[in-house]
Amino acid sequence: MALTPNDIQKQSFAAKRWGGVDGEEVRSFLIYVAEQFDMALRERARLEEELLRAKEKVDDLVGREELLKRTILSTQRWADDFKERAEREASLILREAEAKADEIIRGAYEKQRRVESSIQDLKEQQSEALQDLEGLIRRLQRFQEQLQGERERESNLRPLLSQG
Repeated sequence: MALTPNDIQKQSFAAKRWGGVDGEEVRSFLIYVAEQFDMALRERARLEEELLRAKEKVDDLVGREELLKRTILSTQRWADDFKERAEREASLILREAEAKADEIIRGAYEKQRRVESSIQDLKEQQSEALQDLEGLIRRLQRFQEQLQGERERESNLRPLLSQG
């Protein structure tokens, strides 16, 4: 059984002996010891309460630390997933852009080929038109020469026709 301050204060001793101790002094000392013991018990209770609060705080902090660790891990996983998705999307966008660029280049080459072919056709048409025009000019020159020759003959025939 634990000793209490009250036990100390109520402690009594057997009869006095000759040459023994003064009962009043013993009683005063016991009261003093009881008060000190009571203060020590209250201090112990206070410290136990403080220890309990400190343990609760530590438990709370440990719980928060675990939550933070899980949150950090979760955030890291999310960031890794986000980064991976972004890289996949970037790769897909790049492939699509490259395919579109190839398509545009092929279209440009095809258009260039058609334009060059059209230019060649126009050059051929121009050459044919120039040849036709040169032939027409030569025919017109011959026609003009014929007309000139007929005018000269007509001029030469007029005096003969007017004589007759």
